Amino acid sequence: MNVILLIGNLGRDPEIRTTNNGSKVASFSIATSERWKNKDGEKQEKTTWHNCVVWGPLTNVVEGYVHKGSKVAVQGRMEVRKFTNKDGEEKTAHEVIVSSLELLTPKRDGHDDGDDGEEERPRRRRATVKAGGDDGGGYELDDDIPF
Repeated sequence: MNVILLIGNLGRDPEIRTTNNGSKVASFSIATSERWKNKDGEKQEKTTWHNCVVWGPLTNVVEGYVHKGSKVAVQGRMEVRKFTNKDGEEKTAHEVIVSSLELLTPKRDGHDDGDDGEEERPRRRRATVKAGGDDGGGYELDDDIPF
């Protein structure tokens, strides 16, 4: 079974592109961190960056609501892709093909800025691709997002 679940923060704004056949694709990287104390009691931290790719209607959620610093939970499958860069060198890319995305950061830009006197707490918003392939066709969006 090829399933990966990550919770982390975006390092930069997502890149949204349109393929030659008109399908939308979003790509972004999220950082996951592991913290521990070494044998001397000193705090240690290791951050790992994960490249994520989103196809189809879920790209609209990424485009509209995900930005640098957003905390997200992504679920999908790991894929390894080989390519040749512009210098003619063969490279390998490890990517998470996202099938489910949960937004863990409170809304911003005036939509939910915490000025209503209530204590600010993260709202969990989820968008899921239920079926279909990577080409953007056959997707059904689980519109469980309260915004």
